[in-house]
Amino acid sequence: MAKRGRFAFLALGLVGAFGLGTAQASASVLDIGDSLTVGSEPTLKQIVPGIQIDAQVGRSSATGLSLLQSEYGGQSVVVFDLGTNDDPSATGQFLAELQQVRRMIGNACLVLSTINRPPYHGVSFAGLNRVIENFALRGGNAQVVPWQLYTRIHPEVVYSDGVHVTPYGYEFRAHVIATAISACGGRVVKPAGGQSNLPPPASAGVQPPAAPPPPPKPQPKPLTKAMLVRAVASFVTGVVVDGVERLTPAAMQLS
Repeated sequence: MAKRGRFAFLALGLVGAFGLGTAQASASVLDIGDSLTVGSEPTLKQIVPGIQIDAQVGRSSATGLSLLQSEYGGQSVVVFDLGTNDDPSATGQFLAELQQVRRMIGNACLVLSTINRPPYHGVSFAGLNRVIENFALRGGNAQVVPWQLYTRIHPEVVYSDGVHVTPYGYEFRAHVIATAISACGGRVVKPAGGQSNLPPPASAGVQPPAAPPPPPKPQPKPLTKAMLVRAVASFVTGVVVDGVERLTPAAMQLS
């Protein structure tokens, strides 16, 4: 069972977010999440029929655990999409909460996501991500959405603060969560019309600015009659002056 979790994580990291089909088996799905789930909820409800979602901005994994205890009713797939609002130094507490989740849901398929967030009070979230990945490897029947990896591959899914998700990012996230649900046996459908309805990534189709055109070459001015007269006069004057200069020394010698 541990191998299944490992291979699922690797597959999600390589396959990507799209190309969703309909799973052969149908499973009921419960999703407990925070603001990331709030933003992804409209798309998730569109592509995962019958999904039950309980999401709230700022929710911690401890609060989510309490809600799971009261809301879990034997669903085949549980999405525990929390951790972003936790203390990144409390890795032991987070692991204990995941273990409680597993005891509550038994052998139901568990979907987790790695966390993308800058250090909090100088502490990196790498420790919580290691807990998630190791728990999935050892806990069995789990799928891990490598959200942190996706934010590196597709930086357009988050704003410059590295935490808050763009409108495109919420739809993207919904699709990668749905990919994991599908791997768990949940039913995932394409949006109406058979299209993903996702806008292209911000970086897609953007061409580098073209080099500015070279400055136009100066064009010769048309030769007018006045210009021709001045040119001839100048030439004649030059000839006369040159002749005078040649004659002057001779005249001076004669005198």
